[in-house]
Amino acid sequence: MRRYLSTLLFLMCLSWHLGALGTNGLQPYDGFMQSPALSLLDLGGKAQNLADYRGQVVLINFWATWCPPCIIEMPDMQRLKEKLSGRPFTILAVNVRESPGTTSSPMAVQALLPWLQALSDKSGTQQVLILGDMNAWRREDPISAFRAGGYVELVETLASLPQHSFLYFGQRGTLDYAWASPQLAGQARHAAIWHINADWPRNMALPQPWLRLSDHDPVVVDFDFSQAATSD
Repeated sequence: MRRYLSTLLFLMCLSWHLGALGTNGLQPYDGFMQSPALSLLDLGGKAQNLADYRGQVVLINFWATWCPPCIIEMPDMQRLKEKLSGRPFTILAVNVRESPGTTSSPMAVQALLPWLQALSDKSGTQQVLILGDMNAWRREDPISAFRAGGYVELVETLASLPQHSFLYFGQRGTLDYAWASPQLAGQARHAAIWHINADWPRNMALPQPWLRLSDHDPVVVDFDFSQAATSD
């Protein structure tokens, strides 16, 4: 009986609450609606002011390379940007507590490529290999900057897609690459991501001996530098 009365009282209170909502309806928010001032320097040293984007929908994303969920969501941010291209929509990514050299950006790649070219000219070879963690997903702007610079990503060229070198809570993606200059790419015979790290469950004991030294998978490339025999 006591349970029945408690249930009846709850239903009466719920009915009164819904009735009040139906009578008054949803009311507009009368609180503080003006966005706070926000001004930060971008990687090029130019000030970015939130007030300059007035009239647009602005998504401010705070992120860092030491935050795995932040890295995981970057491809979704990129797809959202592409889907809403041409509309009054902007994404401002604000890095937290990291130096410009820690983050990956198209400007960093554009600064790297002339230095590599100068180093190649000084060394007398145009065979250049850039191998390692680029801290950017395959469809992000820094990776596009490598392609625009004329470099060939050997894994996607020789092993096809999809590929992954990093795994976080069941979501896979590529952060590690092998970029070759056109003069070197033709001598690559095999390129693959060696899955010895990322797929291994975090809390599971590793068999011994084991090669795992990172939470990323390494990229392995084979080259054939032998020259065909020729005769005069």
